[in-house]
Amino acid sequence: MLGQLQREWDRLPPTLQRDVKIVLLPMGNKEENALMVNAIQRCASVVVQNSLQEGFGLTATEAMVKGVAFIGTAQACGLRAQVRHGIDGLLVQGNAADYRNVAKTLNAVLGNDCLRQYLAVNGKKRAIDNFLSYKQRECTV
Repeated sequence: MLGQLQREWDRLPPTLQRDVKIVLLPMGNKEENALMVNAIQRCASVVVQNSLQEGFGLTATEAMVKGVAFIGTAQACGLRAQVRHGIDGLLVQGNAADYRNVAKTLNAVLGNDCLRQYLAVNGKKRAIDNFLSYKQRECTV
């Protein structure tokens, strides 16, 4: 898959190559990997998880809690449970293997600052309210 992705990138016009990056993460070092994923998600405009199957999508919650717009696929049951389409993120309908649907949705979100901000704000609130494993409590002394 990586080779195919690199060949597709090579075919892009230079103006698009400046905007598209392929990042290889260190898989042998969990801490370094986690730091890089965190940094990439925090500076992203949109996080996309194109899953055919998914339990609880940690990638979705990570993006949402960081206030980054999220796009997932409706085919993945876990993502459907986490993301309310059009409110907290977008869920691409149809076959998740059809990259054209994902690309069309991504293009729409990248081209609409108001939509991207709306999804990001709502996604962050939903993740904090529903998916964090702890809740802060008042301390009485």
